[in-house]
Amino acid sequence: PAVMELYRQQIDKRLENVAKCEQIQKFALLPRGFTIEEEELTPTLKLRRGIVQQHFAQEIDGLYAE
Repeated sequence: PAVMELYRQQIDKRLENVAKCEQIQKFALLPRGFTIEEEELTPTLKLRRGIVQQHFAQEIDGLYAE
C-alpha cells in the first residue's frame, strides 16, 4: 500500500496541470517489466500491445472491475 501511494502521489503531481478527464484514475504495478524474451517488446523495443494484453489480462480486468 505504501508503494502504491507513492506512485499515486507522483502521478498526481505530474498531471496536476492536465484536465481531469485526461488524468489517470486507476493503475496497477506489474510484477515484472516488459521483455523481448516474453515477446512483449520488438527487437527495436516497441511495445506489442496485443501480447501485453494477453499476458496481463487479469491485471487489466481488475482495473475495470468496479
